[in-house]
Amino acid sequence: MHNVGGSLSLVVPLFNEEVRVAESLAPLFEYVERCKPGSRLIFVDDGSSDSTADVVEMFIAESGSDSITLVRRPHLGKGAAVRYGLGMADTGLAAFCDVDLATPLDELSRVVEIACKVDGLAIGSRAVADTELKVRESLRREVAGRAFNWLVQSLVCPGVQDTQCGAKAAPVWVWKVLLAESVEDGFAWDVEVVSKALKVGIRVEEVGVRWLHDDRSRVNVGRDGLNMVGAVLRLKFKSLVNQSIIRDRPEAVDNKARVL
Repeated sequence: MHNVGGSLSLVVPLFNEEVRVAESLAPLFEYVERCKPGSRLIFVDDGSSDSTADVVEMFIAESGSDSITLVRRPHLGKGAAVRYGLGMADTGLAAFCDVDLATPLDELSRVVEIACKVDGLAIGSRAVADTELKVRESLRREVAGRAFNWLVQSLVCPGVQDTQCGAKAAPVWVWKVLLAESVEDGFAWDVEVVSKALKVGIRVEEVGVRWLHDDRSRVNVGRDGLNMVGAVLRLKFKSLVNQSIIRDRPEAVDNKARVL
């Protein structure tokens, strides 16, 4: 068991969120202030073209706190933004959540607590028995989400019912393992890290959460849905190639065991 400590780095990716970030800044700041000393709030702006970053910078200046960080990045995608933010974490634990707080912060606390308890990856879920959907998505989004979850379970994440809920937490040592060789920059990044956790034997714990859908979601069911399906197929192909390499080179199994 690793010593994960109690301080938390909370990463929040942003892209053209000047309205929603203004609504969430104070609750997010207060949440991190209530965490153990040394905890920090990391906003990663994914190349916003509106005043999102300016709103955050103004809040940081007014707060006078050094526990909030804003990083401005070129527009690459949510996955790239979250990956960068988690890579900055220097605390025992790190988590990320969406700026709309669809998973309320008290629910995020449960996810963080379970990540610490199991010393693995804890993921918020909208599909397990104790989930409570306070505000549901449209029927179109729900059907598309279920179809995508079926594809993900069938190909790369067997047994995991919801990879896409925007609340995940793990000890920083876990994130370092999962971020190594991470390449997905878009919304399918979640699938990539969950599938890698399963492959290398890191425990993945789904945590049923109270969840409130926000109609201002940035996910486009058509365009982003197709991109995510393509990413899942890439991940499956990569997995098959890696398995083939291991079969052809038995010594790779021994090397893998020594690394882990």
